[in-house]
Amino acid sequence: MAVEFEKALKYPLSFKPLLMLGMLFFIVLLALFIPSFSFSKDMLTGATSDGIFSPIILYIIFFVTALILLFTFFNGYMVSVSRSIIAGNHAKAPEITDIGRIFIDGIKFMIIGLVYAIAPLLFLLLALMATYILWAFISVSFAEAVTIILMFLYIFLLYPLFFVFHIAGAHFARTGSVRKALNIPYIYSLVFGNIKAYTIDFFIYFIVTLVYSIAIMFIVTYPFVIIASYVAGQYIFTMFYLESTGFIAESENY
Repeated sequence: MAVEFEKALKYPLSFKPLLMLGMLFFIVLLALFIPSFSFSKDMLTGATSDGIFSPIILYIIFFVTALILLFTFFNGYMVSVSRSIIAGNHAKAPEITDIGRIFIDGIKFMIIGLVYAIAPLLFLLLALMATYILWAFISVSFAEAVTIILMFLYIFLLYPLFFVFHIAGAHFARTGSVRKALNIPYIYSLVFGNIKAYTIDFFIYFIVTLVYSIAIMFIVTYPFVIIASYVAGQYIFTMFYLESTGFIAESENY
């Protein structure tokens, strides 16, 4: 049973956590433009009179650190989302509480995400290598045809596997164990054992993301709704996890 589109779209829109996460995201991205207004030409090129670190180098260090902390917090909140859904709260995203735990969960969730990204990234690398070989050694027309086929296969068969980490994150939220979340055969068995539901849920996630992307263009006073698509994704794939593992019945009216 696939997730209902309307519920997936509405789930992130509990204003307070979305506002806080969105503003953090917006502030960090806005900080990216500070050097162009604050630093002189000498500072930007690293030419300083005292021979110490250029301010732009220090800025980059602080910016990268802030970005890492931000995404750690976002990922930790995704675990809170799964944990709340598993507890039976399906109506709206949870409030932001226990900041320390969110950061710890965020680190673990990023590790899980990186591990699950290896397979699709490896397949992508092999596809790019195959494409390069084709263009280098065979006719252009045949290379173009094969490249299109490889891109088609990647987009429709491999790209969706990037999002399996959401399911592993839900398993981590329920078990509290990174080791169990990294039980790759088990997690993939949920996907390929319910491939129809996963495909539909992935399509719903794509449409939800598209809706929020369009909203960003038109609702200029609410630029941080991009966070909502990430939260919606965690909702969609957590519900898939619960149904695939039998923790909620497919007939349950959630």
